[in-house]
Amino acid sequence: MAFHSITDNIDTKTAIGKFFLNIMASLAEMERNLIVERTKDALRHKIENNERAGQIPYGWTHAPDGKALIVKDDEQEIIQLIRDRKDVWLGYRAICREFEGCGYKPMGRMWHQQTIKNILNKASQGI
Repeated sequence: MAFHSITDNIDTKTAIGKFFLNIMASLAEMERNLIVERTKDALRHKIENNERAGQIPYGWTHAPDGKALIVKDDEQEIIQLIRDRKDVWLGYRAICREFEGCGYKPMGRMWHQQTIKNILNKASQGI
């Protein structure tokens, strides 16, 4: 199979075309790796300076200073309800149905199985 670019005049049927295509692919990979490095550096900088790096997890909110996190008691109670339901081997889908019926407020508009799973995972990490 050959690749022929009209706009860049690359024809992989030729040795120079193959070489040029490899150079372009390597440059694209390098740019991707640079983006990854810059993103990691920015996140590391935020963490080192005690800044929040990412979404505020369910059960928490910003303190008045805008930097620290403080507990949201109503959401922490829901997290405990989720733990209690999982302790009796209730599935994520059943928990969603129960919470929708009881009117508990999720982060979005509806409870989803993945939302329940994410809340449990973050809570178990102490977040």
